[in-house]
Amino acid sequence: MNLRKLLENGTFIQAPGAYNALSDEAAEIVGGLGVAGSGVYGPKTSYFEPTHGSAPAVLQRKNYAGEPVANPIAAIISTVLMLDYLNYTQESHNLMKAVENTLIGGQNPQENWKYLPRDAVPTKFRKNGKFGSTQDVANKILDEYRKIC
Repeated sequence: MNLRKLLENGTFIQAPGAYNALSDEAAEIVGGLGVAGSGVYGPKTSYFEPTHGSAPAVLQRKNYAGEPVANPIAAIISTVLMLDYLNYTQESHNLMKAVENTLIGGQNPQENWKYLPRDAVPTKFRKNGKFGSTQDVANKILDEYRKIC
């Protein structure tokens, strides 16, 4: 299936039971599950969350067990969606810009690897443990947000 082409051509209907596969596939368009936020918009209640789960398979691997390696960007982008939904459009825009500014550092991972999540650095960096912790990535986004505001 060419999901990108489907998305460019408008709305489509997905059969029940295939939502998880579809959301995983769609997440690849924006960079993977680590950066894909989501919102469920209901008539009375809406909620926002990362599309990925808690990644137990990654966290149970011997070299990452108990380590702060979760990518916080999907949770932050879910917050962007929530702020936009609540009509905090300027705050939403500023927070998204802070995420973008942080990820731009990926163009020069040699200098910026300490502030990039594990899934945003080249494979050779990952193999050598050269990527930012959950806290480092979140703090970098916060620093970028403060510069904007």
